[in-house]
Amino acid sequence: MGTVLRAGRGAARVIGVKYGTPLNADAVWDVLENSERRPKRVLMESFCCPSREVVTGGRVAYEEEFDEDAMAHVMASSADPSVRARWSGELVAVVAAMRHGIPVHFCDRLHGVSFNRYLHRSSKEDLFLDLLKAVDRVAKVEDAEMMFSRAVPELWEERHKVATTLIRRAAAELREGEEVVAVVGDWHRQEIEKLWDTDADLDELLVDYPPDPVLSDIDLDKRAAMAALLATTMAYPPQLVLVPGDLAEENRERAGRTYNSYRTLFRRRFHEHRAGWQEHEEVATKEDVAKRLAERASGATLGLLALPRIVNSSRMMLDAAASGAGAS
Repeated sequence: MGTVLRAGRGAARVIGVKYGTPLNADAVWDVLENSERRPKRVLMESFCCPSREVVTGGRVAYEEEFDEDAMAHVMASSADPSVRARWSGELVAVVAAMRHGIPVHFCDRLHGVSFNRYLHRSSKEDLFLDLLKAVDRVAKVEDAEMMFSRAVPELWEERHKVATTLIRRAAAELREGEEVVAVVGDWHRQEIEKLWDTDADLDELLVDYPPDPVLSDIDLDKRAAMAALLATTMAYPPQLVLVPGDLAEENRERAGRTYNSYRTLFRRRFHEHRAGWQEHEEVATKEDVAKRLAERASGATLGLLALPRIVNSSRMMLDAAASGAGAS
C-alpha cells in the first residue's frame, strides 16, 4: 500500500490519492488503522482548518478547530465502511489520523506564496504570453489545475521540492522500523519519488513576495490578468492573486477595467478551444464521455472540504438526540 521510501533509520510511506475521488481511500484507512505499525505522523498537501493559521511544515490543529463531541461522533462513525464509501482519500486520512491521535502536518507551500513568486518572477509581457498558452492548454483537458500547474515551476517543481524535503526530514527523525505516511495527489507522488534523494533549500523556497499595499500599474495589471485567467479556467480560486475588497482606493478602477478586458479575451479564447475539444471528444470517445456523465450522476465523493459540514451534521444529530431524551 503506497510506496515506501527510506530516510536514515526511518521510512515514509507515500500514498497517492485523487482529490474528490475515493482513489486509495481504503489503502489510507488500512495503513492508519494498523495498530502494529501505526505511523508517527501524517503529512498532507491539503488541509481544511478555516479558523486556524496553517504554515508549511506545521501541525494542522484539527482537534482545536472542531467541536470535540461532534468530531468524536464522526470518528466513531467512520469505522463503518458504508459511511466511508463516498469519502475521498484525504478526508479518510484526516479522520483516521484523529481517531488515533496521529498528528497531521502540512507538507506543501501555500498557493498564495507560489502565485506571489510566479508574479514576482514574470514580466508583464512574459506573463501575458504564458496566460494565453495556459488558456489553450487548459481548455482541452478535464483537470485544469494539474495542466496549469505543470507549466509553472512555482506551482509544480518548487512545490515538489518543498514536499519531498519535509517528508524526507520527518522520516529521517524516526527510529528503526518507524514510518510517517504522506497522503498526496497521485501525480505529486510520482514527482516526490523522483526527487527523494535530493535536498532543497527550504529557506529560499519559502520566501514570499506579497503585494504592496498600493500596487504599481504593472503589478496591478499582472494580478488582474492572472485573476481573469483563474476565473475563466477555474484552475485555482482567483482570490489567491486579487481580492477587490483589499485593494487600495486608487487601484480599484484600473483593476476592474483591466480584469474585465482580460476576462473577455480569455473567456472567448477558452470557449473556442473548449468547443472544438468537446466536439472531438464526443465523436472519438462517446463511451468515455457517457461513462464520465454516469459517474457524475451517481453522486459526488465527499472531499476534505466537506469535513466542517460533516461535523456540523453530527452536532445536529447529537443535539436532536439530547433534546429527544430530555423530552421523554
